Order: sequence, then C-alpha cells, then structure tokens
Amino acid sequence: MTNGWVDMKNTDMMLIMGGNPAENHPCGFKWPVEAKRTRNAKMIVVDPRFTRTAAVADLHCQIRAGSDIAFLGGVIRYAIENNRIAKDYLVNYTNAAFIVKPGFQLPGDTDGVFSGFDATTQTYDKSTWNYAGTGGGGGSSAGGSSAGGALPLNTPITPFPSRTLSRISQSTHLLFAASGDK
Repeated sequence: MTNGWVDMKNTDMMLIMGGNPAENHPCGFKWPVEAKRTRNAKMIVVDPRFTRTAAVADLHCQIRAGSDIAFLGGVIRYAIENNRIAKDYLVNYTNAAFIVKPGFQLPGDTDGVFSGFDATTQTYDKSTWNYAGTGGGGGSSAGGSSAGGALPLNTPITPFPSRTLSRISQSTHLLFAASGDK
C-alpha cells in the first residue's frame, strides 16, 4: 500500500489487490468504508479469493493466482489506450514524462529479456536502464511531448491484447472482455 489509511477517506476510487484489509487491518479499514459512505467512493478488489473485503467491494475481479502483474499491465494498457488517465498528473508528478535512454529495450523486443543481458555470464549490463540526460537520478523530461525521445507512457506496457489477458488471469470481467481485440 502506498497511501496512509487516513488518506483513503478522501478518495473517489480505490483498488485493493492481494490483501484483505477488512480482516487483517479492521481499524484501518474504517477509512475505505468511510469513503464509500460519505463520498460514494468505488472500491475495486482484485483477489483470487472472495474475502470480507471483496464482500463490501463495488467490483470484485477474481483472477487466477499469480496473474496479478499481467492483470495490472492490462489495466494500464486499457487506461492509456482509452485515454482514462490524468495526463497532467502523470507528466507533472510522476516519472512518466522522463525520457528513457535510447538503448533500453523491453523483453518483447529482445527475445524475452531486458536490454543488456549477457547469455554467457547470465547477468545484465544495466547501463541503459536509466533516464536520458544524466548518469543517475533525475533525467531529461519530455514535458508532455514526445519530442527528443519516446515517453515510457507511449511504450506498450504489455504485448497481450484484452482477450489474451482475460484468458491468462481467468478474469471474465468486462474490463478486458468488453474490448474488441483478440
């Protein structure tokens, strides 16, 4: 969890994944319940199990155990492709606007491994695993435009289309199933 419990009372939507706070953190769970009651906040629970948290959720996505990263990749891809993102927030308050070094490649481009993999030593040279512009830390920002390099936001998060993700995660949920791709 990246937020403090009290922050939850101010949310409009919460995604609870891989935990059961209603059972494991009953004192803290009062804040998500408070947000639902006073702000009409929506609660989405992603878990293979039907838990006490899932019982009070507006939406329970029951996925196959171990498919959570594929599921999250699909959620991110769906949000980007359908313009369901807060672009101003992403550009100004996250690292999404930073330009990745030109030599960096995702596993989809390099036979299933990230750039810099040396098959003989079974290790990675991570020199391309950073932002362009500096040796470490901060980096060059595209400031919301793709001039001068590709934004990570424009990079496909996952090669899987919606129906494939539905099969992998065994989620029949409309988030993936409603899409027209194969």
